Amino acid sequence: MPSFTFHRSEHLKSRTIIRSLFSHGKSFSVYPIRLVWTTIDPPLNDFPIQFAQTVPKRSFNKANKRNVIRRKIREAFRLHKHLLAEENQLAGKQFAWMFIYVAKEELPYQKIEAATQKIIRKFIQEFQ
Repeated sequence: MPSFTFHRSEHLKSRTIIRSLFSHGKSFSVYPIRLVWTTIDPPLNDFPIQFAQTVPKRSFNKANKRNVIRRKIREAFRLHKHLLAEENQLAGKQFAWMFIYVAKEELPYQKIEAATQKIIRKFIQEFQ
């Protein structure tokens, strides 16, 4: 059975990696989320994905609304990240992922979860 925990070492916190993510990274969108990603070389730890999410202050002025959306995104990723760990193509590689919420309104969890699943499937297809 896969582990559904979201460890502290899976969080993307390095400023240098985040800078390189936005300057050299690749991206694609599945509404309401845009994924910006890059490879991390050499790998920082055993987890295949270093993950972060952001919700723009311009679209959601209140911090509590941004926090609710961040929690939904983090939960959807936590429940479906095992699909990446099971993929043999990604073994031995590590990636930095940034989820950017692009919708102008707060959407229900089901839409965010469906977009997260599509993003993971699309990312896996790029490496096959």
